[in-house]
Amino acid sequence: VGPEWGCHRMFNSLFGKKKVPIKDQVKEWTRGLSKEARGLERKIREIRRDENKVKAQIKKLAKEKSAKTAIRTLAKSLVQTRKTCDKLYEAKTRINSVCTQLKLNYGVHIGIALSSTLNRVIFLAQMKVVH
Repeated sequence: VGPEWGCHRMFNSLFGKKKVPIKDQVKEWTRGLSKEARGLERKIREIRRDENKVKAQIKKLAKEKSAKTAIRTLAKSLVQTRKTCDKLYEAKTRINSVCTQLKLNYGVHIGIALSSTLNRVIFLAQMKVVH
């Protein structure tokens, strides 16, 4: 099931073709968000590996003491990779936050539905007692 399947579901639910249960929607959305978070984590690990390679190059060039400009450019690229990693961690945190909020809102929705059902049952029970 690809991302286009979710679009069809959303289109159908908007125009009354078939209502998708909220539980299934939340599950599908959290699955997609988790997939994106894993992809970001993969990119972060890749960047960290490259960062370690650049560090090793800098150390090697520092021993030679002749390539100051090369060391400077490598150091600048190292700083850029760290900034990129920080931004990816931020994005991953935001994705996890949205995922948590989805689950929380679904739980609140279930709680509201349950309380309204209980209120109806209590009301009907009171009506039976009165009559």
